[in-house]
Amino acid sequence: MKQKITLPKDEEFALKTLSAHLSGTFMPGEDPPDGYISVAEKKYAVEVTRLIEPSVHPEKGHIPRLADDVPAERMGDRIAKIFDARCIFRLNVNSHSGGT
Repeated sequence: MKQKITLPKDEEFALKTLSAHLSGTFMPGEDPPDGYISVAEKKYAVEVTRLIEPSVHPEKGHIPRLADDVPAERMGDRIAKIFDARCIFRLNVNSHSGGT
């Protein structure tokens, strides 16, 4: 049997969220699988995967969309640290149909 691994935060989040949704529990796996989810006394192996859409860069051609998403995600993480993740951000959008 392979040694269990420490999961990256995003994989642990995905496993915890899925197991909570299924009213089950999770434990890290050996990579592969990333983890196991137990539901109703049955154990399921789970591999967490991310699909990445391609994006077209004017100079580099086709690149993973993740290249565009990561900088925004990092900025969001920095903002959350600044506000100590205790603030609730609310975006109010006024939609006007143009009529009265």
